[in-house]
Amino acid sequence: MQILIFVTHARAELTNDYQKPYAGFNVQEQEVDKPIKITIDNEKQLLFAYVKEFGEGGNLTDAINKLIGIWNEVGNGDKIRIFIHHRSINDNVLNSIKDALIKSSIAFYSHIDNTVWPILTEIKRICQGGTLDNNNERFKKLFDELWNLHSAGERKRKLSIIKHRIMHWFLPMDIDFQGISELLNQEKEDEARQYLKDILNPNINRNYQEQLAALWYALAKYQSDEEIREESDESVASDSQKNMHSIDILLNKEKAISELICGKTEEKVINAWKSLLNVSGLSYSDTDPFKDIKHNPEAPICKFMGRLDSLKKNWEPNKSGPLDIRGIIKISDASETLKNLMPNGANIIDDMLFPDWFCLLMKCLTELEEALGGVS
Repeated sequence: MQILIFVTHARAELTNDYQKPYAGFNVQEQEVDKPIKITIDNEKQLLFAYVKEFGEGGNLTDAINKLIGIWNEVGNGDKIRIFIHHRSINDNVLNSIKDALIKSSIAFYSHIDNTVWPILTEIKRICQGGTLDNNNERFKKLFDELWNLHSAGERKRKLSIIKHRIMHWFLPMDIDFQGISELLNQEKEDEARQYLKDILNPNINRNYQEQLAALWYALAKYQSDEEIREESDESVASDSQKNMHSIDILLNKEKAISELICGKTEEKVINAWKSLLNVSGLSYSDTDPFKDIKHNPEAPICKFMGRLDSLKKNWEPNKSGPLDIRGIIKISDASETLKNLMPNGANIIDDMLFPDWFCLLMKCLTELEEALGGVS
């Protein structure tokens, strides 16, 4: 049986009638502390409970304990989804829950959202007094809409976890190249040259192509050929190798982004996915962007990362002569190439530097996240 659990901090969601701005089930005051249970054909059950501890000033530990009690009461299974309306911070609620299955089953809603609330209001309308008014088919349809919203939200949350992991991988590199760019804009070329030499020092524990390979694995569990790894010093684990190890651990339990969205046919999802692959230096089948995914050695970001690793490998601290700083930090041909590949190519800036690429990568991830819809 599919079970939807709604837990709210708002007493009015029980006592108000559905016509009020803060729609409720219109139950009697003395019945507020008793959960509403509506079951159809032993297939679908909605349980709606008031837990005042999720409200302002409430004890979050007590609230979580009550939530776990409700979970255990209905069966503690893998076909349970939870929606919580609370006055805390979402992450605080999730971090207070140790059970992985319960945590993964939680989504959040509020009276100001335009996804869950309108559907829930309609359920309240046909369930005034906490009892279904014989409109079984309508209830089933609304129940399924909420269930699907929750599932979409689950994909969205998992994508968000990977997105933030990727952001933290590339952030140090973004800070370095942003710093060099700012020094050049201030006409402090000597300082910019020294900054670049510092980050290209082979003693700095960073392999740029491996960092890109970790991104590919997070996107599609794609592992490139051995060319990238032959360049790395096996005597010490680079930051990039640590990134790969962290995504190995993450994806051992979770799906890559491609697995989260494979089968989605909405144009906005497909376009966002293609954009993400193009920016990341991956190619794909002309007929199916989830097939034949592989890295494109000629992609601008691939050549850029390879050039940095080559400079690191051949770095000579005492070598005299000019260093083409602007040429090194520019991602050659990126603007023209991506304008031809991206659905929104008109928005690609000219003379792309690494910080510009990083912003574009995060923008593509955000657009894909938004295209999935669902709840947070």
